[in-house]
Amino acid sequence: MQHNVLRRKVFHAWKRPHRTWIKWVGLLVVWYLFQGSFMGAGEPQRKDEAVELPVGPSGLVNTKLVVQIMTHKRPEQLRESVAKMSLIEEIAYIVVIWNDVEVLPEAYGLPEFFKELTKPVKLVRSTSNLVTNRWIYHGQGQAVVLNLDDDVYIDAKSLKLGLEMWRLFPNHVVGFARRMIYWDQDIGHWQYDRGGSHPLPEAADYYTMFIGKAWMAGSHLLLPSHQDDPMFQSFVDFLHNPVKDRKGCDDIAFNMFIHSKINTSVVLFRGLTLHGTHAYAGKSTSYAVSSDSSRTEWRFYRDSCIEELLDLLKTDRPLLPASGVLQLNLAPIVQLLENGQLDDNKMALTSMDPFLSNIVT
Repeated sequence: MQHNVLRRKVFHAWKRPHRTWIKWVGLLVVWYLFQGSFMGAGEPQRKDEAVELPVGPSGLVNTKLVVQIMTHKRPEQLRESVAKMSLIEEIAYIVVIWNDVEVLPEAYGLPEFFKELTKPVKLVRSTSNLVTNRWIYHGQGQAVVLNLDDDVYIDAKSLKLGLEMWRLFPNHVVGFARRMIYWDQDIGHWQYDRGGSHPLPEAADYYTMFIGKAWMAGSHLLLPSHQDDPMFQSFVDFLHNPVKDRKGCDDIAFNMFIHSKINTSVVLFRGLTLHGTHAYAGKSTSYAVSSDSSRTEWRFYRDSCIEELLDLLKTDRPLLPASGVLQLNLAPIVQLLENGQLDDNKMALTSMDPFLSNIVT
């Protein structure tokens, strides 16, 4: 069922005569789907079939691009990230979600700084430091929304490529970095894996998710406000429990929340260039533990996130796509762009050989 939906999307994109290179990429995706697999190389197959995808608003593929950056007590990282993103032509404007309720952005001179940039910046001051504030669309009108952490930015060529590729999948959330959740039979509980950091157990029951560092979605897939949604409120209460810190579980929770609402699988774009800001080292965090301080402690923390979310949702397995996800390795195309073999203005390939066999992983 999902294969048929994605085929229709690709064939629709094929009809656009001004995107020659997209046609070739679409053909590769169609060829891959006819092989009967959505999975990356070497990963175990799943037999579950996904639910029919929702139909998004007409004309969504031609809409504006809005960047949302949620920040908390990292003004220097934010300053650099916003400045870098403001230079990219495809971006209509940037939304900064200010989660620091103790210090105003004026204390760092940010409103004045934002006015000097080439792109408009909308400053949204949160009334509380909720990690779920990034689940909400804070812009105006229909848009493609790129959510970024406040300590990263994406270069112009990678973003333009990611945007063009997203147009094939406008009713999906597109992640730029994958992670795995799998059942470890030896220890009898769910494990969090950084997405290939070590081989999964043979025939493991597993799910794929994206992390909050960078992801893209149509505004119609995000919440318009803090609605009186019982499930959303249960996640807010869970993530901000004053007794036990769980804010670092936010992207796992968001993956489960968005899938339960729209019941569609994520698409993963791999190989796009994300940069850490110069102030990345020694950055502060409001989490009890972070991946930068201790990888081992972070993994244990994330393992507990999974188990506690399953308890919250009263289920024995993650609320994530039961079938595999489509993963596109865009690194070969990025290399073509950087080498000048691909015209990033006309988006017409002058050489196909370097990535024909590598784009679908």
